[in-house]
Amino acid sequence: MSNQPLAKPIELPIVGSTKYGRYSKISNEQTYNMIISDGFLVPQAGYANALTLGEDMTGRGLYVSYPKNIMISVMDNDVFRINSNLSKTLVGHLNTYSGNVSIDGNDSAEIAIADGKDIHVYNYNTGAFTKAQAYDGALYYPLDFLPNYVTFQDGYMVAGCEGTNSFRLSALNNAKSFPSTAGYVGSFQTNKQDLVKAVVAVPGRGSLLLVIGSLTSRIYFNTGVSTFPYQMSTAINIDFGCVNSATIAKADKIVAWIGRNEYSTPQIVYTTGEGDLNHVSIDGIDYELSQIDDFEKCYGLIYSQDGHLIYQATFTSALDDFSVCYDFNTKLLFTPSDVRMGAHIAKRGVTFNNTYYFISHIDGKLYEWNSKYTTFDGKTIPRIRVLPTSRFPDGNPFIVKEITCLMEQGMAEGNSYLDLTLSKDGGETFGNAFRHDLNTIGNRMNKICFENLGFMNEVTPQFRWWSQGRVVIGNGIMSIYR
Repeated sequence: MSNQPLAKPIELPIVGSTKYGRYSKISNEQTYNMIISDGFLVPQAGYANALTLGEDMTGRGLYVSYPKNIMISVMDNDVFRINSNLSKTLVGHLNTYSGNVSIDGNDSAEIAIADGKDIHVYNYNTGAFTKAQAYDGALYYPLDFLPNYVTFQDGYMVAGCEGTNSFRLSALNNAKSFPSTAGYVGSFQTNKQDLVKAVVAVPGRGSLLLVIGSLTSRIYFNTGVSTFPYQMSTAINIDFGCVNSATIAKADKIVAWIGRNEYSTPQIVYTTGEGDLNHVSIDGIDYELSQIDDFEKCYGLIYSQDGHLIYQATFTSALDDFSVCYDFNTKLLFTPSDVRMGAHIAKRGVTFNNTYYFISHIDGKLYEWNSKYTTFDGKTIPRIRVLPTSRFPDGNPFIVKEITCLMEQGMAEGNSYLDLTLSKDGGETFGNAFRHDLNTIGNRMNKICFENLGFMNEVTPQFRWWSQGRVVIGNGIMSIYR
């Protein structure tokens, strides 16, 4: 009989999310460009260039008008109309070239674009492109406030007034006119000294309006009275404001943003408009956000991928270059990236023609974002899973005999590989790769095995897939001798 000790099998949680700690020794667990679906890791959507809007430009805003079935995109200071066949028409110019842009439309074929300086109005029936004006009951004159956000609700365009505690209503179904009389000027009433950062019509909540400040937020509801229709709810106080209105995104009864107050460092938060405030918090993400000094170059969007509703926040300042996303279905965080492992390029997105499109912060292109794409515009997507560290409580060493996992194979064109690298110092550094050639088309055996992996007293496995096909992988087993 053999005297070799029996290997002890340990379940290996290959299927997991991003849960890294403040320091790698605590946890370096991350999942790049994949999410969890039915107990397996599956790819996040890839993308492909659908339309080039301009050279040497970057995206600022994107909006879809469902009554007309068109998109409106802002690139630098150019405003484009994009038709259902993805043909483009230049319809006007803004007087600003950078900064956040918010866009919404009303029931009078008008689309309002607020850029922090003006509100431009595009009428998609007449083609007119004009500036909104203030109105004192007798005369029209240039806007007497700086619009930092615009949203449509109950016939009114509602605009936040930068640097003030006020928000303004347009005339009913007339985005070109913002009266300055009492019936159209709202006051942001809080128990703190605060200023309005944005006004957001809460999706799926009828006439609820969320007014977001720097430190706090309040819910208003439309009462329909003629003096001033919006009344603040005195029973609801959301004690978090917003670091940058560009991080605000909404869909399916959810409004999400990067929030803070005077007692807290920035966090990802969201509300359903019912007085709740939900925090998306793990030590690693909270620590990353607390180290950001410049929130001017951060963006947020919400998109749906195969039934998963996902909020994605991206940070692109000179010192910060990363993205993070939160899956509202699984309540888990993941790490999206670009091809160089920096921030994901998506900035603003919409659902259009039964698919999803986005504009980016790096170029002047419109991209289709869909699970049918398994590359980033033809380039291999970095799909990486860093597992939690395995160690015994007493710190004693062990030998890793083998690691096996269950993975779909035989689905990708061309050569595909799976690299396994191991860290013996809690995820700080990783060694040379153990490479496994993945099966060719039609050869669908699903077991992958790495053998004789070495002697250590802790191990952090890292898987990296090199493939232009899809990646579907389940949990695994690590066999050890102690």
